[in-house]
Amino acid sequence: MGRSRSRRRRRSRSRRRPIECGESDEDPNALFRIELLPGRRRDPYPSFDLLVEEGDQQVQVPHVCSRPDEAYVIRVTNDSRRHVACAVTVDGENALLRDGSLIVAPGDCRELQGYLVSKNFVGKEYVKEYRDFLFGKPKVIEESGKNEEPSMPYTAYGRIVCEVYEAELDEEVDSDQELRGQTTHYRGAGLHGSNEERLVPEGKKKHFMYSAVTVQGSRSTIANSTRGRWWVRGRTKLRTLELRYRELHTLMLLGVDRKRLGLEEEESAVKYEKKEEEDEKPKLFDDSQIETCDLTNEEGAFWTTETAPEKVRPVDVS
Repeated sequence: MGRSRSRRRRRSRSRRRPIECGESDEDPNALFRIELLPGRRRDPYPSFDLLVEEGDQQVQVPHVCSRPDEAYVIRVTNDSRRHVACAVTVDGENALLRDGSLIVAPGDCRELQGYLVSKNFVGKEYVKEYRDFLFGKPKVIEESGKNEEPSMPYTAYGRIVCEVYEAELDEEVDSDQELRGQTTHYRGAGLHGSNEERLVPEGKKKHFMYSAVTVQGSRSTIANSTRGRWWVRGRTKLRTLELRYRELHTLMLLGVDRKRLGLEEEESAVKYEKKEEEDEKPKLFDDSQIETCDLTNEEGAFWTTETAPEKVRPVDVS
């Protein structure tokens, strides 16, 4: 059984096809895009191009507004005429298994919903387990006397990097070929665990820039078929895509207009609601009217309403 399977694999590898030729007249900067979505198959978050310092120069990097305790999805779009393999890192940590890649077909897009924690082949399907991306905050710690650096550099927080490589056709899996019994590969703390809590030393913490961090959310599963063509990452790097996320107050300090962030509409709605509540509240008294009670009436107390006298104007004493 093992020999026949390996023989089929050798035959399938021998049927390699040439890779699609690149387009010399196309701008590589416009062929690939990375976006953040609030959920699968939903509209992306609005992005804001901001100037940030990278070494001795300033570069323009798109930013999105992070929502605390909300999950998000990374979408990579390929508008070229070749298959590409994408290596995605979130907060400086690989989002895929080992040297795994996100393969995007020509003119297509792929969505990555979280950290890939396992991949197991079962018959003619392979099941992937994810831990959803979730906006959070790092834990602040006190610096030790030895000035030891944390396990993950604090400068990586709030950064999503996608390195786009040329994809190569590895093999084709026959329709009757099974991959049963393959070893499951785990990452980080395993399928049921979570990454170590990201730490930022208090002395080096910049709340202005590094107040947001991605943590692991709930678990989800996706099953894919093993039939068809299998692509792997090549050696040619096409482009590096970067997207950063910051909290609301940080984007305002970086110069993003309040109206673009939707704050004007939210504040006006709150003011309108407060005005309606004030209008609905009963008034305790009216300054323009005064009520008097006549206790000398033979029938008892008699109440009358009269116009209040004018208030005395202040006198200017020289």
